[in-house]
Amino acid sequence: MLTVSASEATSWLGDLILRAPPRVAQKAVFPLVLADAPDPWPLLVRVARDENRPLTVRRSVLQWLGMGVTERLGIADDDSDTEEDEMRKQAVFVLSQRPKAESVPELMELARSSKRPSVRRQAIFWLGQSGDLRAADVFADLLKLR
Repeated sequence: MLTVSASEATSWLGDLILRAPPRVAQKAVFPLVLADAPDPWPLLVRVARDENRPLTVRRSVLQWLGMGVTERLGIADDDSDTEEDEMRKQAVFVLSQRPKAESVPELMELARSSKRPSVRRQAIFWLGQSGDLRAADVFADLLKLR
């Protein structure tokens, strides 16, 4: 059995995400995120912005970035939603189902500035799910990676 350091493992996983075929690259993101190593977010933002990477890889990376953003903002595990919050979250979902030209700019604004953690969390989630590559810039801002 081969043993490698966390640094070597994350370097290898990062290289897979940057260069491997889409299916392999997508499967490498999860272990990279879980690794006991420095935050993977700068690399994932770079991949999300890389027009030479397949769209499927970039979309997968956006979903993980969204999860990283909610963790970084401290809103990932907020279970104190009221009935009113549930209605707001439903409204964000409905917004996310609208055409991208309409929904994505609104989701971006909610992700950046909503005062309600549950609304912000939902907007970040649906923005990551949208696959719209403008989300990479929003996530980079929220992760303070600019």
